[in-house]
Amino acid sequence: MSNEKAKRSARLTTGPPAKRSWRDKLHPLFVKGAELNRRVVTLARSDVPEERQEAARINTEELPQLLKEADALYGSMHETLRHNALMEV
Repeated sequence: MSNEKAKRSARLTTGPPAKRSWRDKLHPLFVKGAELNRRVVTLARSDVPEERQEAARINTEELPQLLKEADALYGSMHETLRHNALMEV
């Protein structure tokens, strides 16, 4: 018996990688929320007082609008799920 290891062959690729970004896979509301959060966090951590005030303004003005959109989305999803769900008693 020989202790030689079998040579490993390279894996074949299945083709070029997909060119979709994570933004294409999500609902636009989630993308908007992620971008808003990133902007607020960046501004809130700033040493410049004007940028921190901008972060506070975004939280008081744009965040409630985003929450209204989220409630509307939830309402439409809730109705759809209610009609499509099988009810068992």
